[in-house]
Amino acid sequence: VSSQPATLTMPCKTVVSELSGSEMEELEPCQKQPKARVPVAKRRPAAAIKRGGKGKCKRATARSVRKPSLKKDKFVEVVFLPARPDKPLPACGWARSKPDGKIWFAPYNANFAKTQPLNLKVVQRTKQTEKKDGTKVFSGTKIFKAWSCMRCFSSTTSATKSLVSTRGVSDLSNQVKCSTAYRHDCQKFGVNPKLGRHLDPTVAEWFGGLPANWTDPTPGAVSHRVFDAMFPGARTTKDGKLPVISLFTGIAGLEIGLHPWVYATKYVECNPSCIAVLKARQADGLLHQGEVVEDVRGFSAKGSGACGLTAGFPCQGVSAAGSQEGLADSRSGLIEMVFKVWDSMDPDCRCFMILENVMALLSCNENTRALMAYVVEECRKRGLSCQWASLKLSNCGLPAGRGRVFLLCANRKSKLWEDYQCLAAADHCVAEWNSLNAKPMHTWLNPSQKSGHSGRLKMLGNSVVPAQAKLAFETLLGLHRRARESAFDDEA
Repeated sequence: VSSQPATLTMPCKTVVSELSGSEMEELEPCQKQPKARVPVAKRRPAAAIKRGGKGKCKRATARSVRKPSLKKDKFVEVVFLPARPDKPLPACGWARSKPDGKIWFAPYNANFAKTQPLNLKVVQRTKQTEKKDGTKVFSGTKIFKAWSCMRCFSSTTSATKSLVSTRGVSDLSNQVKCSTAYRHDCQKFGVNPKLGRHLDPTVAEWFGGLPANWTDPTPGAVSHRVFDAMFPGARTTKDGKLPVISLFTGIAGLEIGLHPWVYATKYVECNPSCIAVLKARQADGLLHQGEVVEDVRGFSAKGSGACGLTAGFPCQGVSAAGSQEGLADSRSGLIEMVFKVWDSMDPDCRCFMILENVMALLSCNENTRALMAYVVEECRKRGLSCQWASLKLSNCGLPAGRGRVFLLCANRKSKLWEDYQCLAAADHCVAEWNSLNAKPMHTWLNPSQKSGHSGRLKMLGNSVVPAQAKLAFETLLGLHRRARESAFDDEA
């Protein structure tokens, strides 16, 4: 596993410019301007660092990382560009809206460390080319560089009974069953590899960066020792942390990942299975005590004393596997409730929101782009800055995709937020993935699916990975800090 650090490559002093001179005047940039402006057409990419005086622009990489210094880096131009309808938004950056309702963004180059590729060998020997239904059969050998994503669909958690199709070989369960590593491990322990078919929930929890049996609704199912080793101080202390309300909680993966900074006082979740898990983990003392509310549409945060919101809002209207109708989708359209809950909070307590969704939120799809524009515009109306960061599990230690976007919508005028900045971490190194809950590969697939396993796998397919949320928030804190130290203002 690579131990290269992931650092933020933005210097502390920032000068913000735009394509229009009049718009730059509205931003009131800081007094320390560069001596000569480079025409827009001749500018280097915004991700490149331009050193004052002599020297070339150098793009920081994982192998050549240098920390920002005011002595070496006199200024960096952050160019706000209009979002093109035919191109997706960059992986990290700042966003703001214009009076015409369109998104303008400034890209940001955050170099995350990556784990080594998986190199999983998958083999299926057969002369048959098609099944009876006409689907093509996979035959031969294929090397996978990463694990496939486990989603809420049963096809990703239950292997095919007979021959695997060319499309089905990319599903996680079929990846495991057809891999030479699984067959060798089964042979070592005297297990018939042909009997294995259904992914075990504890393996799915390992993939999700959670303790074993986290989704088991039985109180006492999760080891306190393992939980404390994975998330030190998550359940024992509230010192230095801000209270938040968790919307669309699921199984609280987002809140666990943010445990160094926040603790939840209320949970809003409508799924009965997830509610049972939340109540069981509260009974275990692993989650902070709080009321579980079932309907977000009638929820109000008035008098709660919460300083922020966390919300992994529904992705069915955003995901490429869903409708991609954006706000028109009744489920993803519930993002409107997040801002209504924000408005109901005590004005003196409003500090920040953390939003999460799938990577398709940054795509050039017309409907998803409109949803992203809605979020940015609603933030502007409330005086909130908006930064986003997207990353994959491969940035956290597991060779897998599962890309997610995290947005930090922050109130820069909040005094609470001033003190909160010091908790940001700039460096990150990938480590061994969830080693305390790793299981031998021959136990990954069960011959039959036990009662309750299907529901647990579906919850895990929709959950937020805590390690992903933690790294994203560290990155977003760094982005927000540099926004405060710079001259630009999202309200301009």
